[in-house]
Amino acid sequence: MNVKEKAGEFLLDMAKLIFGGIILSGIVNEPINRWVIYSLGVFFSFFLIMMGFVLIDNSKKKEV
Repeated sequence: MNVKEKAGEFLLDMAKLIFGGIILSGIVNEPINRWVIYSLGVFFSFFLIMMGFVLIDNSKKKEV
């Protein structure tokens, strides 16, 4: 396992944590703007997922 593959897996884990944070912030009864939290969370989760898959895919192409 090389550095790019590990970085890709790390970004996928971060995306899962951000998504979990969105769910938990929806449960908490704090005065927050839910649309901003949800839209930023979805954007960054999607971004990190795409970057993670790109890094993993690039690392596997170099092995072949």
